[in-house]
Amino acid sequence: MQLPAWTEDGAYFPDPQHRVWLRRRLGMFGAPLVFVLYNPSKAGVENNDATARRGIGFGNAVGASDVVFVNAFTGIATDPDDLAAMDDPVGAYADHALLVAAEFCLRRGGTLVAAWGTPKGKASTRILAERRFAHILSLGLPLHVLRLTASGYPEHPLRLPADLTPVPWAFAPAAEVGITPLPGPSPR
Repeated sequence: MQLPAWTEDGAYFPDPQHRVWLRRRLGMFGAPLVFVLYNPSKAGVENNDATARRGIGFGNAVGASDVVFVNAFTGIATDPDDLAAMDDPVGAYADHALLVAAEFCLRRGGTLVAAWGTPKGKASTRILAERRFAHILSLGLPLHVLRLTASGYPEHPLRLPADLTPVPWAFAPAAEVGITPLPGPSPR
C-alpha cells in the first residue's frame, strides 16, 4: 500500500466536518504510537486538546517517534449523540485511515492501540458504535490496548495511569459476540 501524502501532515480534514488523521512528531528516533479512538475532537494542525496531550505523554513515555490519532468515526463532535445525528458520522475515509495507520505502524515498527472506550449516549448511538467497533475488529488489524474496561472495551487514554504500556489485544471476533458489523465505506 502506498501511504497517502497526508500522512506527512499534522492533520488531515477531507472536509470541515471530518478529521481522519492527526499526527504529532516527537523525535527522530523510536517508532510510532497510533491510537484508534472513538471520534475526533477539535484538535488540528496547530492545537492540541486533552486527548492529544495525553497521547503525546504516552508517546514520550515509550520513546515514540510520532503519535498518530485515527478514529472509528471521523465526524467531529464532542457528544456521541451529536455524532450519531450527523449525516455521515463514519466518513468516507475512516476505514482507509485505519488501514493507512496500520501500514504506517508496520513499516516503522510501531504500535496500533485501540482506545475507543465504552460506547456512550442513547441506545441507538451505542448500537451504532458497537457495530462500528465490530467492523474495525473484522479488519484484522494488529491491535494493542493500554487497559480494558470491566465490560471488555479498550479504555480511552485520557484518564489512565501514565505508567501503562500497550499490550497485544486478543479480542473476540465480532461474530463470536453476536454483533453484526456495519459495512465500511470505501475511500473516495
